[in-house]
Amino acid sequence: MHFLSYAQEPVFAYDNNQIKSKPQFIEAFNNGNFDNITSHSLQKSYNISAQNGDKYIVKCFKNAGWENEPGDWHYLEIAYNGQTIYSIDYADGWEYLSPNLKSSLSPMADAFYQKDLDCDTVMLLFTGITIMSQPPYITVIILKKGKATLVLNKPFFIEKVQHSNNEDVFSLCANTVEYYDNGTPMNNASIQKLYVKNKMIFISNN
Repeated sequence: MHFLSYAQEPVFAYDNNQIKSKPQFIEAFNNGNFDNITSHSLQKSYNISAQNGDKYIVKCFKNAGWENEPGDWHYLEIAYNGQTIYSIDYADGWEYLSPNLKSSLSPMADAFYQKDLDCDTVMLLFTGITIMSQPPYITVIILKKGKATLVLNKPFFIEKVQHSNNEDVFSLCANTVEYYDNGTPMNNASIQKLYVKNKMIFISNN
């Protein structure tokens, strides 16, 4: 299968063989201020191995005392060689991949989608919860040479995922389409595509 390709922009750059993020693809979470977050409760831990043997541990935590709040976890921590190299928190929370998304990606996928971009480079994609029918956040972190870099954090619905050889294509929708009572859409879907190929992640507006 061959996918039609439109103007595609790399989501990040390689700088001296290190990952360099681009600010336009990272939107900060509006976490607010919570005085009652004093600790985190570990929900799951995942061992990640790059093809070259580099090993990472991804830990997913829920805020202590937030057992009845939305979100399967609110805090991510990534370690390499026993040292924490990256952490990020999201008050609304991320969630386990939906059954439909897992079936499109891999039956082994659980908390995130994992893809080797190179022998020493691993992509992790997490999905946030959906609130008031608004697009959930997609959070993409790249692991390379003992470092973890956030390269994408924006709200998108994942409409579908297609595979062709070593290329994965995510069809994304950046807005909520609302409908009249007769089923006619009130607005158009804002569609973008995310391409995972050639050791890189690209995004297009078509």
